Amino acid sequence: MRIGLISTRRINIGDEFIRDGIVHCLGKIFPSRKVELLVIHKHSPFDFYKVTRPLNGVLRHHLSASIESKVVRHWFEAVSRRTILDGSSGIVQCGAPVFWRGMGQKGSWEAHLWSEFLPMFKGKIPIVNLGGGTCYDWRRRDDVERQTTQREIEFINQIVRTADFSSFRDQLAASLARKFVGGSYPTLPCPAILAPRLYEITKRGRSSFVLVSYMKAGGHYDFGDATLYQGWDLRVKKLVEYLMEQKEEVKFICHNRAEAKDAGELGFGTRVQVVLPKSRRDYVHFAENAKYCVGNRMHAILTLAGMGVPGLAIGTDTRMLMVKQVELPIMELRDASPENILDIVEDFRLGAQATHSRLLELAESAFEAYSGWCREMIA
Repeated sequence: MRIGLISTRRINIGDEFIRDGIVHCLGKIFPSRKVELLVIHKHSPFDFYKVTRPLNGVLRHHLSASIESKVVRHWFEAVSRRTILDGSSGIVQCGAPVFWRGMGQKGSWEAHLWSEFLPMFKGKIPIVNLGGGTCYDWRRRDDVERQTTQREIEFINQIVRTADFSSFRDQLAASLARKFVGGSYPTLPCPAILAPRLYEITKRGRSSFVLVSYMKAGGHYDFGDATLYQGWDLRVKKLVEYLMEQKEEVKFICHNRAEAKDAGELGFGTRVQVVLPKSRRDYVHFAENAKYCVGNRMHAILTLAGMGVPGLAIGTDTRMLMVKQVELPIMELRDASPENILDIVEDFRLGAQATHSRLLELAESAFEAYSGWCREMIA
């Protein structure tokens, strides 16, 4: 039995945590069956097809997605449309944003995925879209529906109608699907909340340190406003200094080398450990004993939530809504003063055990729902 997983490979640990959560569910559904899980790197059309997949590692970093799409399309006409998912029993699109401003432009990777590749399987095998979300400017989130263009509406329809089942990780994504496609769509925590279960986390030790997930720009996007993140580094330094004055042990947890470098340049030296885990397993095993996390990485917050560790998400876009979905606090970057942050983390300290239990119960409910959908659609 083969199941295709639409995700990314080796570029974003957050995407991989989402996939880990779904892999955990699939493993529990099919405990006694040999299941091949085949991951497709969604950003590269070369990765989808038997004739071009061998070229992927060589050419992916030198060609744009639009050029890849053109190459693949011309290759189809001359050779074959054989895909690496031929003979599969089902396809799962593994979370991540599926709706954003400008989505679905001709020649983009997402247009090729949803308009050309996945429709080849429609009606032949189940296509399950789990945990999709949004990524819009946080400050303009109330205008998203009104400002959605006709082309974007058509692409929303393309995604939702191509999939045999869709769930979403934030209320805005579900609202867009309801408004522009019709129907009803469940909203559940991002599958990343289940990622720790794949790494045999069974019992937390003593909570002993505070984690900070620091992005120099305060998020992935500034939406054309470079003033958005000015002074963020100084605010983080002040926050960490205050926490250390309160006898807290603070550690930076980083998702890539650039973040580790930026954290090191804040100037704490040996007083604050900068941790760049070598693997997702190492990440989870290190982070499970944190008291709480304050950070810009949404999937740091969600993955820790799966172990009962609370967090405050600080960012610039509507991906924060997936943290709100698990009833953890969020804060727009401009509002993230050390004082405002400290007010919230004090609540973590006061309600630690209740929050821990609530998050574990929420993760269990998410597991039951995702497992049920996969079992119904694919098994």
